[in-house]
Amino acid sequence: MRMRIQLFIAAFALAAALLMQGCQPSPTPVGDSPAAPTVVLPVLELSPIPPQFGTLSGVVVDEQSQPVEGATVRIQTTHTSTLSDAKGIFLLAGMKDKQAVTISAWKEGYYCAKMEQVIPPLAGLSLTLRLYQTNDNPAYEWVPPISDNSCYSCKPGVTQVWLDNDAHGKSAQNARFLSIFLGTDLKGNPSPLTKYASTKDYGRLPLPPDPNKPYYGPGYRLDFPDSSGNCSACHLPGAAMASPLHTDPTIVEGVDSFGIHCDFCHKIADVPLDPVTRLPYPNMPGVLSMDVRRPFSEDEERYQLFFGTFDDDNVPQEDTRLPLIEQS
Repeated sequence: MRMRIQLFIAAFALAAALLMQGCQPSPTPVGDSPAAPTVVLPVLELSPIPPQFGTLSGVVVDEQSQPVEGATVRIQTTHTSTLSDAKGIFLLAGMKDKQAVTISAWKEGYYCAKMEQVIPPLAGLSLTLRLYQTNDNPAYEWVPPISDNSCYSCKPGVTQVWLDNDAHGKSAQNARFLSIFLGTDLKGNPSPLTKYASTKDYGRLPLPPDPNKPYYGPGYRLDFPDSSGNCSACHLPGAAMASPLHTDPTIVEGVDSFGIHCDFCHKIADVPLDPVTRLPYPNMPGVLSMDVRRPFSEDEERYQLFFGTFDDDNVPQEDTRLPLIEQS
């Protein structure tokens, strides 16, 4: 029995020695650097996450392939966004791998840009921003809210809500506005023209209405029958652009009959204000205080321009974001 135990111990020791000898690194030839030991990790338990897991990266450039700094790059319709750096480089993170997304880019002064069916992880993307025009085209024809090639034909749902509810689209035909302009009641019955008297001390003064004649209220045309004034500069700004002080609101037609229509609002690039009062300058009502950008339809690259509230718009050939339009 004792002999068996001794043989077992001897065999175990021999096996252990052979095992230890097999685990030793191979002798290193003289003059060579020791090779780094190879470590094999269990793949399913300790495999590291790839550095680009769930990311998209690339560069934003202009039409001359120059980097654009400070462009907003966004996963469309999400809050996932970043800004391009001084070299135009951007990095978006937090996406799901192999799930296609649309990415967009925008900076003030440029049309929007977008790239569809982008599948993370992916690097080396390139988004090109195009400058929109800084001048205005007086020969431009406004896009109508309804009819063929209209706002309605492109966005019927939004346009219908606007037609049904928004007072801007009724500013030229608003009965109260026209009654004050013409000097009538809401049924169109006119008050008599204003009569004037001249005095030595105060000059020309309006006289009270004749109590023996029907009177339905004051009106601009009652006081100034040969003038249209500046009313249209606010109520019909698109029509009044050519002549802000001489546009008669009672004879406009077509697109202008909608007053402050969709296409006009989405062409306003800026509203210069008095830096002290933060209001329009005196005697500069409505369109007189607006920087409007009507595009040049013959320009294949800049044939249309719409300002809106989104930096990830779906029509980068025509649309851009304008923070100003989010304010009243």
